[in-house]
Amino acid sequence: MVQQVPSPSGRLRWNQATVRGILANVLHLEEYKRRRQELEQRQQAMAEQVRQLEASVGRHDELAGMVQSIEAFCHRVELGLAEVTFVFLTTENFTAFY
Repeated sequence: MVQQVPSPSGRLRWNQATVRGILANVLHLEEYKRRRQELEQRQQAMAEQVRQLEASVGRHDELAGMVQSIEAFCHRVELGLAEVTFVFLTTENFTAFY
């Protein structure tokens, strides 16, 4: 098969098309880089939000444990006060009190 040599005007059209294609790819590459950078920034922001939420969950769990401890303490104090009151009312202390 004999390869045809493009005419000068054909070479010019081919070169122009090639240049347009290269420029189009360069522009696509720039757009790709811009979008990738935006996505990386979003990913970093989301990772920071995850860290903040994990810290918040840790604080919440710690506070929940404290609340349970305080509630248990209050319950023990309440039972102790009820017992003391019952003992106080059923002994001689009650009659001495009045």
